Amino acid sequence: MKKSEQINELAKALSMFQGEYNQIKFDGKVKVQTKSGSSYTFEYATLSNVVENTRKILSKNGLSFTQIIDGENLLGVLMHHSGQWIESEMKMNLQGKTNQEQGAEISYKRRYQQSCILNITSDEDEDSNSIDSKGFQKENTKKIEPKQSIFESKKKKPELTETQYRAMLSTIIDKRDWKTVSDALPKYEIKSEWKEELLSSIDMEKKLTK
Repeated sequence: MKKSEQINELAKALSMFQGEYNQIKFDGKVKVQTKSGSSYTFEYATLSNVVENTRKILSKNGLSFTQIIDGENLLGVLMHHSGQWIESEMKMNLQGKTNQEQGAEISYKRRYQQSCILNITSDEDEDSNSIDSKGFQKENTKKIEPKQSIFESKKKKPELTETQYRAMLSTIIDKRDWKTVSDALPKYEIKSEWKEELLSSIDMEKKLTK
């Protein structure tokens, strides 16, 4: 964020603006289909509604807000009649989009930027959703754990300790019971060098017992 050297007058005016501002009604609604096949209804205040319901109170307190498109950046500048100002810069994703898609992107970012710089709410809580390339078309971004296969262990395999490793070697070599160890191996996370040694001992024992 960029700002003038001093913002004390601006800060005072912004505080007065926020004290007078009343939450605007959400006049927009869209039904969104997620990739998982479910859907939800999202309500928001349109850009024109935000502008209309903030302009007079801003002006009353010596404030004005303007936005400028600079390449693919949206610059939002909140100014005070004293000459003090703060600037917010927001990246836009316009490449490869149709004019309609670009318009949706710009409208969304303008509304979002103005809401942020004035600290007002212009839509429902977005913690579990995020905007995609088409403006208000949103997807649920809450992490969903993939369903576990019935062939997968429900619990993380325990790591084989050195004591267990030596006991397995003893079982194979001294007790000549390679089958018990072979059956137990898949139940553990085993260091590669230990696993190689155990499998080699099992193969050798198999040959000796034939």
